[in-house]
Amino acid sequence: MNFRRILLAVPLASLLATVGVPARSAAVVLAPTTVDVYTLEFEPTQNALAGSYGVMTIKPLPGGTLVAFKLRGGYPNTVYTIWTVYSRLVVPLPTDGTKVPSADPPADFPPEGNGVAPLARLDKPFTDGMGLDQGMTFVTDDAGDGSASINLDYDLLGGPDGGPPVGNKNFAVQCVSPVDPLLSDPPCTPIKVATTWLRKFIGDYSPAERASVCANYEALAVRPGIDPRYWQCVDPANRLPRVHRYRFDHFRLAPHPDDLTHGLFGGNGTDHFIDMVGRRCQITPPIDDPCPDALPLPVAPPLPTQPLATQPLATP
Repeated sequence: MNFRRILLAVPLASLLATVGVPARSAAVVLAPTTVDVYTLEFEPTQNALAGSYGVMTIKPLPGGTLVAFKLRGGYPNTVYTIWTVYSRLVVPLPTDGTKVPSADPPADFPPEGNGVAPLARLDKPFTDGMGLDQGMTFVTDDAGDGSASINLDYDLLGGPDGGPPVGNKNFAVQCVSPVDPLLSDPPCTPIKVATTWLRKFIGDYSPAERASVCANYEALAVRPGIDPRYWQCVDPANRLPRVHRYRFDHFRLAPHPDDLTHGLFGGNGTDHFIDMVGRRCQITPPIDDPCPDALPLPVAPPLPTQPLATQPLATP
């Protein structure tokens, strides 16, 4: 398809030049040259091609973050996207199937928030799959090599106060039932369709701070029955709606064999899979505690403790 050959709007070489790497090295070098640049090597999952690897660099800037990613040996001529994940990655990674599991988000995560969001800017629109979406989206070449870079308008390494934005988990679900079903096909396969970032409202802030954090705050109702506490809060700094933020757990690299992106939702294992993951706890230099040895799967219900001799016998 034509957009397999799309050139990236922001070349990787420009990011490498910013952090002090000559442009001629862009094809072979992606490593921090100053102490304020972080490196994250991605781990291949069971879905990755043998020998493939990916590396991300993260450079904090005033009011934002410069991020670059390089993939080598991925799937050829394929659309790829990178996703910010707040749910905890379940490790060790599986060795079969296609699913890369994650646990539920932490208890203090916004209840209306989605545990996965695209690595993208706040001030750029999404096409929702009608073309390639903004963010860390790129297309590999015949050798499966590709790269992307983005200047984010937030602190990627931050938390609730200015960190990565949280997406809305409310989405439309379309029921897909092929006209040529296989015996193994379910009656309906649900596919998610995207909406928007999870907004904050004026009423989320105390009365004392509303005037300073919400540019559209008004102390009195503009007309009877209209309560400004229920307005979406506009950030005075950028005139954009304020959104919920949260500290990310890991990134996911997803190939899209159908050549399309998803907007704000990562789809599911029916239409694409996860190639690699990059864990926060493996960023170099470290910004967090060491990685845990393993995140156990949910515990199965305990077996009955009643002695076998006292249990009632089954009737024929």
